[in-house]
Parts: sequence; structure tokens; C-alpha cells
Amino acid sequence: MFNVVNAPTFTRKVPISVPSGDGYVDQSLKATFKVLSDQDRDARDLSVTENVKDFLREIILHLDDLADDEGKPVPYSPEILEQVLGFGYVRIALLSTYTKAQIKAVTGN
Repeated sequence: MFNVVNAPTFTRKVPISVPSGDGYVDQSLKATFKVLSDQDRDARDLSVTENVKDFLREIILHLDDLADDEGKPVPYSPEILEQVLGFGYVRIALLSTYTKAQIKAVTGN
């Protein structure tokens, strides 16, 4: 049976490769996303950075597992969302995680 949900959401761990020195440091956060219809998603030109930010602002409901430079927990807020969206490697990780979840849901894997 398939349950028709008007406003589906899901939470995923988002792996992020943070540039550091000559390489990367693997970090992660948890994001709760709102699912958009194909029509709403496809109406976006995601080749433009500001459009990607707008898209992520719309689909991200909450971020968890955030910490400051000293490892102290940081609560989610609209300001924190804007801060993390200012980094391309975070935007790519968030968009990739959202997209992969959609593809897996479609393929049933």
C-alpha cells in the first residue's frame, strides 16, 4: 500500500567534505527536507547559485548536529542556515543528499 501524503518530509545524514589544508575533513550534519513535486523542483534553474540557495531555503526544514569551532552545539536558526548556505561545498552536499533520496525513492532501491 502507498500512503498519499500531502507534505512529505524526510531526514538524512548529509556527508560534507570540508576543504582543509591539502585535502578534506569529513564532517556531517542532519537535515530535514520537505519534498517538492517534480513540477516545483523542475521549475528551478539550479545552474545559478542564488537559485540553488532559494531552493535549499524552501526544502530545508531543520538542520541538526551543528557545532561551532570549539565543538559546542549550535542551535538551528535562519541565520545559521544562511551561514552554511554561503559555502559551496555545503550547498552541493545538501542538494546531492536531497536528490539521492528522491532517486532512491523513485527507483525503489
